[in-house]
Amino acid sequence: MERFLILLAIVLASVAVCVAGRYRFPIKEGSRADHFFERLQLAGNVVAIGVELLLPAVTGFLGQPLLAYAAAILQVFAVSIFRVQLPPIRAVRPGTAAQHSVGEPELRRTRWPYQTAFALGYVLLLAYVASIFGMYF
Repeated sequence: MERFLILLAIVLASVAVCVAGRYRFPIKEGSRADHFFERLQLAGNVVAIGVELLLPAVTGFLGQPLLAYAAAILQVFAVSIFRVQLPPIRAVRPGTAAQHSVGEPELRRTRWPYQTAFALGYVLLLAYVASIFGMYF
């Protein structure tokens, strides 16, 4: 069981990286394919929560279990703020008063808080898996 959960954690993190990189594919934002990948990513995050909560208990709390529990907290937070879209953080704000600029409401908004939270969750999960990997493989 321990080996299965460790491998599942690695696969989930790998799939999350692949799906998060979908903007490199010729997929139009808001299309059916884009929504499919969003749902796939969200489902992976929900499964990762279960893995992050089960893995320390199954492995007898070896390694650094606080990493797994911190990852679970970040994943729960990410899933709960999935719908939040904010303008990207920039060092210099785009101008909204020039002739060819767009107004503040028309600036592109992204799910960067969700993406940041779940990415940090996967980093912590992989750090926990690295701390116990040698004991099982």
